[in-house]
Amino acid sequence: MPDLKVTPASKPEHGDYAAPVGMQLAREARMKPPQIAEIVIQHFPQADYLGAIENVGGFVNFRLSDRWLQGQVDHILAEGERFGQLDDYAGRRAQVECVSANPTGPITVGRIRGG
Repeated sequence: MPDLKVTPASKPEHGDYAAPVGMQLAREARMKPPQIAEIVIQHFPQADYLGAIENVGGFVNFRLSDRWLQGQVDHILAEGERFGQLDDYAGRRAQVECVSANPTGPITVGRIRGG
């Protein structure tokens, strides 16, 4: 099964996020993309952050709940300066390296990817 992608929607009228689930699974499922998207929506779990889930031509479009979004403002204000801090890796070491393009030749995809 391919990795399913969820990305920000390209247009606001399509929702907040979109997933081309129908197109990604059409070959393996041997079904039309809109049918697959509808099945995914029917089995999608309830979540307080979701306002709506829509099937648009095989895409599953997600709209965030207004109530949940408004609650995030309160959460951010309550956290204050601590908001966004992660302690998941506190006390652990990390090695950070810097890679630069070779100035003696053209920049290639390999050099960019290495960076």
